[in-house]
Amino acid sequence: MTPWLLLIIAALIVGCVSLYFRLQQVESHSLGRQAVVADELREAEAALLSALEKLRQMDAVLASRLVRSQLGSGPDASRVETAEPWGVPWRSPAIDLARTGMTAREIARELELPVGQVELVLALESAVKGSDQLSAVSLQLRTPQAES
Repeated sequence: MTPWLLLIIAALIVGCVSLYFRLQQVESHSLGRQAVVADELREAEAALLSALEKLRQMDAVLASRLVRSQLGSGPDASRVETAEPWGVPWRSPAIDLARTGMTAREIARELELPVGQVELVLALESAVKGSDQLSAVSLQLRTPQAES
């Protein structure tokens, strides 16, 4: 009876060791797949950041063209700041509210305007003026936390 019992115990030990090495193999394969996915995510992040930077540059160029076209070619053509650029009468109050830390959504509620229009004016203002505070507000608009 003892030899059979030793044979069963040996078979169980071999089975456990085999399962252990199989588990190690699966874990290693899983870590390799995670590394590949992490690399792909880093590449996608870099591509998205590059595209975002290009969009910011295009926004700045378009905003400066818009300002120049609004100013015309008269003696004030070199001046960037006007009383109400882009024909937006509520621009100044919106900019002032943005400087106090309000988001575009809050400004839109306060001034009873569509959020998209407020976002556009804040983005154009930040592109033209280079205001860090307004840039932070316009970037804050696009974060998931700003939606709640």
